[in-house]
Amino acid sequence: MNSTSASKQPFRLPSTMMVLGLVTLGALTACLIQGWDYYTLVSSQRPFRPEYDVLRPSGRAGLIWGIVGAGLIVFNLSYLVRRHLIGWHRLGSLRTWLGLHMMTGLVAALAAILHSTLTVSSPLAALAFWCLLLTAVTGLSGLMIYLRLAFAPESGDVQGVAPSPALKHLLQTWRFLHRWLAILLLIAVALHIFVAVRFGELWILRGRP
Repeated sequence: MNSTSASKQPFRLPSTMMVLGLVTLGALTACLIQGWDYYTLVSSQRPFRPEYDVLRPSGRAGLIWGIVGAGLIVFNLSYLVRRHLIGWHRLGSLRTWLGLHMMTGLVAALAAILHSTLTVSSPLAALAFWCLLLTAVTGLSGLMIYLRLAFAPESGDVQGVAPSPALKHLLQTWRFLHRWLAILLLIAVALHIFVAVRFGELWILRGRP
């Protein structure tokens, strides 16, 4: 099968990646369900619960969720770099990178929700949280477009046929919005990490456990 015919195939998420992603999402969802009684408490009641030191954003589990989410966000945005290196086939197909982009985005969103404990403690954390949710929503919307129209990322075609001007404009608008939301998210996360490291008491930096 040559590269031209391969580029016209509908997008499909690689099965191994899908299984690993779904298992990870399931594990994180189980963690969310297990700590639901804590997450639904008002902020003033949480310090009196035994789970507080573990689940709070700077706690042992909460901070790990934050590190996992931040790391996946950085890796997730490497897809934007790969799109501009479209001729670098040795880096892997653009379909594979798109699959990784989607799965890591979903896992990062859920990890960030666990890190936030369903609340935000500062305007900067709120900015990062809402940027992440909006980026995830626009990403899922884009996934629906790809799956619905069988859009091939390498060729820019729909089922091997050039998209109409209206559809092309829709895709360009979606890409522009999603890309800049992702960049804003990265900036917000970087600032959030800086403030947490500079002014927070993080156990991983030998702060308060």
